[in-house]
Amino acid sequence: MERKYSACIFVATAINVALATRAGLTVNDVIIDGQEYYINTTKMTKMDAMAECAARNMQPISLEESGKWDIISSYVNENDLYRDSFWIGAERVNNLKWHWDWSGKQVVDFYWGESYPRYEAVTEFAFCLKFQMEIFKGWMDTYCDSGRAGTFCQVIV
Repeated sequence: MERKYSACIFVATAINVALATRAGLTVNDVIIDGQEYYINTTKMTKMDAMAECAARNMQPISLEESGKWDIISSYVNENDLYRDSFWIGAERVNNLKWHWDWSGKQVVDFYWGESYPRYEAVTEFAFCLKFQMEIFKGWMDTYCDSGRAGTFCQVIV
């Protein structure tokens, strides 16, 4: 009985992957609240994450819109991605204000994780944002060139 159940799951998964591939999507492509995203948990630098997103005509996730952080953090928690960290499309250079990468608008709402921000007084490096839900439960500031996180891309709007 158990083998038949496992075979059914395998067939259903194979059908879903085949349908997604035919639609131009991969198993890493997801639809959240009506918007398409690409998620890759492989750890990489922010520059590598930006390149991976750009290759898909996407950008690292921007959390500018009101309520979007709640939607994304809920998705991450509900889909067992809470242990992973992901880059956010925002940066702070030369101790200036945080700005969203693609719109250039200033970040006004922050959802800092426990013990963050850590590098507010450091001015000589560029800092980027990433998020992780299991331990830090929110956003973290980190060095852009040496930090490692997964990719969470969104369609460019």
